[in-house]
Amino acid sequence: MKPKDELGSGSLGSEIKADVKREVGTWFKWAAAGAMVGAVLLGGLGAYLLGSQGLLWGAGSGAVMGGLGSWLFYLNATTL
Repeated sequence: MKPKDELGSGSLGSEIKADVKREVGTWFKWAAAGAMVGAVLLGGLGAYLLGSQGLLWGAGSGAVMGGLGSWLFYLNATTL
């Protein structure tokens, strides 16, 4: 087995780990942005139509749908 100095600056495993970490970070950013937009839009609509109970239901469902939708959009856009 070679000493660590002779293996080079980066091994394949560390490069894969860095790429996966960067990709997962991007996934979370897209999902969080979509969740915030969905929560604001559907929460506002729910508050307008149904009051404070509608705000809670709208914001919760908007966060889930917005997060999933934007994450799936990101995955679709990066695989084209």
